Amino acid sequence: PNPNSDIPVSQIFSEGNGGESRKSYHGYPRGMAQLVESPRTFFLVPMQIDTWNRNTTFGDPFVPGPESARSAAPKQAEYSGHLECPCTDRIIKTTVQTFST
Repeated sequence: PNPNSDIPVSQIFSEGNGGESRKSYHGYPRGMAQLVESPRTFFLVPMQIDTWNRNTTFGDPFVPGPESARSAAPKQAEYSGHLECPCTDRIIKTTVQTFST
């Protein structure tokens, strides 16, 4: 690293604020960036979703916990609707977005 540089040698990137379902923006405004001088490593912490139903005992067969009103998981599903991939083709989605630069 350059000792005369104003660019930091370490940085925290925290863009996973959990607001994906509310379409929270996960980017930077035009002309803005987070810089790191000469990065050597990148450490990733994946998002963990806890789906354990607290009304069961550890080791019992899976029982989904409370589901959100928008969950499209079938009743008696063997998985939590919170884990359903947003890319699934089981659910028909229609989105209309316009982008310009």
